[in-house]
Amino acid sequence: MPFRLTTKLVVLLLVLLRASAAAAHAQAKPGCPSRCGDVEIPYPFGTRPGCFLNKYFVITCNKTHYNPPKPFLRKSNIEVVNITIDGRMNVMQFVAKECYRKGNSVDSYSPTFSLSKFTVSNTENRFVVIGCDSYAYVRGYLGENRYRAGCMSMCDSFDFVTNGSCVGTGCCQIEIPRGLKELEVEAFSFNNHTNVSPFNPCTYASVVDKSQFHFSSNYLAWEGTPEKFPLVLDWEITTKETCEEAKICGLNASCHKPKDNTTTSSGYHCKCNEGYEGNPYLSDGCQDVNECEDPSLNNCTRTHICDNIPGSYTCRCRKGFHGDGTKDGRGCIPNQNTALKVALGM
Repeated sequence: MPFRLTTKLVVLLLVLLRASAAAAHAQAKPGCPSRCGDVEIPYPFGTRPGCFLNKYFVITCNKTHYNPPKPFLRKSNIEVVNITIDGRMNVMQFVAKECYRKGNSVDSYSPTFSLSKFTVSNTENRFVVIGCDSYAYVRGYLGENRYRAGCMSMCDSFDFVTNGSCVGTGCCQIEIPRGLKELEVEAFSFNNHTNVSPFNPCTYASVVDKSQFHFSSNYLAWEGTPEKFPLVLDWEITTKETCEEAKICGLNASCHKPKDNTTTSSGYHCKCNEGYEGNPYLSDGCQDVNECEDPSLNNCTRTHICDNIPGSYTCRCRKGFHGDGTKDGRGCIPNQNTALKVALGM
């Protein structure tokens, strides 16, 4: 075959492979923006009409005030930094504060936001209070019931504060319950920070992603705490019909109730069936995984043959061998004629 023709075929094959890979990993609905700034926006979320499942999955891409643009949950001030298909959303939430100067309140803020169909992840977050003359509350709803909890943090001197420690001296934390919505945080001081104002004039409080929060003594200073902290939300699909009736999941995908869901919730997730990967909410979002391309994904002996099939794979022996071709099975054994030829050096 002429060299030029061979080269053209190789280039064409690479283009087709890249196009196939791009299609397999496409997360947005066809014809819809897949990103807002640096954040990928997977369906069922979307930034334009026709690109999201329903009003609860609207993402506002603010291109006016930010460069690059930033995504926000619906029309709120909740900044979205990451969305995963398995039901997690990472956002940035404003920190509550109560600051004093000479015993007088000079700066106060109590953030609130409504999560509607989403909830604050109880496994990924903690409620944290920062300060040395401080207490704070987190409020919300658990179903139809009002919820309120808090903790207090004390210290007489900056010397008693330890970086990375959040056990009541300069910082306290508590777990939050599953299913918390309508979040509101309020920060307070016992004595207007009168005795600690030289090194700690403020109380700060927030529900934060525990994996991203590491207490620093610098947080105790005036404006020492960031304006926002990361927070993890849980999202799920809720419809009047069952998941199967609503037909939300795409081909090669199925309905699953979240493992940590409440028994009273009718919410569900879609997941690609075993042997498939991609976005299970798109009609053709779950693509076959080629287990034969990665030895760690199949159980075939390396010296023999792996055949990829939709959703799975099979192992077989090469010509002159017999067995099941698997590592933990019979493997592949030379046929008698083959073994004899090898022994005779033929």
